[in-house]
Amino acid sequence: MARSQPYTVACDGGLVKSANSIDLLRTPGVARELRNFEVSIEGGYRRINGFYKFGEGSATQPTGGAHTILGVMPYADGVIACANNAIYFSQDGITWMQINKLSAVGGDSYATFTAKTASVRTGQEQCTFAMFEAAGEDYGQIMIADNSTKDIFSFRMEYEELLEKAYKELPEATEEAFRFEIPKVKGHVAGNRTIVVNLTQIAHTFRRPVEHLLKFLLRELATTGEMKPGETIFMGKFRSDFLNQKIEKYAKEFVLCPKCNKPDTHLDKQDSTTVLICEACGERQTVRSLK
Repeated sequence: MARSQPYTVACDGGLVKSANSIDLLRTPGVARELRNFEVSIEGGYRRINGFYKFGEGSATQPTGGAHTILGVMPYADGVIACANNAIYFSQDGITWMQINKLSAVGGDSYATFTAKTASVRTGQEQCTFAMFEAAGEDYGQIMIADNSTKDIFSFRMEYEELLEKAYKELPEATEEAFRFEIPKVKGHVAGNRTIVVNLTQIAHTFRRPVEHLLKFLLRELATTGEMKPGETIFMGKFRSDFLNQKIEKYAKEFVLCPKCNKPDTHLDKQDSTTVLICEACGERQTVRSLK
């Protein structure tokens, strides 16, 4: 049996769609079809590193999943999807608004538009999308056609309408919903020592390492201490109200956002600087480093 001979091909070409198979034989290494690749901002192509559902774990389909999606098109800050006999729009992949409406006119508010009767597209098949942009339009006008329905559907949404839609879908916020209660210490004084039994739980509520909270308290109390299973021991006698004042001070300095006052924050160590970053509003503030 003849021994196989190695042959090296330099795969240094890109995607070529304009040449036929015979011409491509003269330039090995170019691609005719790419799967799981996209255009890279650095030039050439890059592999797509996986994907996730639009709406992630809470994703839904426009008709509840009972019908095949006949077309999808990104639009504004959401997605237009065609399914069954209707056309839908969603900003989050969870809630869908039917947009094929009868007698809809430019300038309709969100409330007026959604209240109008749906225009059923009987026998809708695979859909094709085209986008037209014009001066004075925030997102342009999208045209939708399919293989069976003769009329072409057009849809345009402006920024104000999109903002109104998002506002209408916000849950009713109350002061109680955003109230964050700073936990209280639990413990007792034993001789010349103060024993706290829930410091780990307090740190967990703050989403901070318990070592960071302990270091802060030891500095504020000007004492020494140690952690043991189920308890933290501070040398000295400290009243619970005094300890709670220090816990509140820690929360205001290292947990609560100085702008929106929410606890959805984390600490980011950048060289010798520590930054408090709010995950709710994006505020960033430098805080002191505890060494």
